[in-house]
Amino acid sequence: MTRIIDIGGKQVEMHSNAATPIYFKHIFRDDIIRHLNSDEDGATRTEVVMQLAFVLAMQAIKTSGELRKLQEAQYIEWLERFEYSDLISVHADVIALYLGLDPDELRGTVEGDEKNAQGEQSES
Repeated sequence: MTRIIDIGGKQVEMHSNAATPIYFKHIFRDDIIRHLNSDEDGATRTEVVMQLAFVLAMQAIKTSGELRKLQEAQYIEWLERFEYSDLISVHADVIALYLGLDPDELRGTVEGDEKNAQGEQSES
């Protein structure tokens, strides 16, 4: 499934399929499914969703061979294109794309995570 997601005024094409968790695990050495099924705090969830957004964006523009070569350095370069608050505001869109759902179905649940992440960020 492919969607264009507006992140801070930038139109970012993102693509999700059954290989997404494999690419996520390869790049970040972590399990996206475990994270999305847990009751993590807002800051942790925010970081995971930002990583997921990167994977989805890369799946839209890279070949499978290129995806297997991605590392954290490319993730950081990608993050530098956006403001932190812009990435927080698209949580529902990113998770919905990953799950193949309509973003409006997730807004209530994800908005609580966004508020927690913003509060924890301002306390730092």
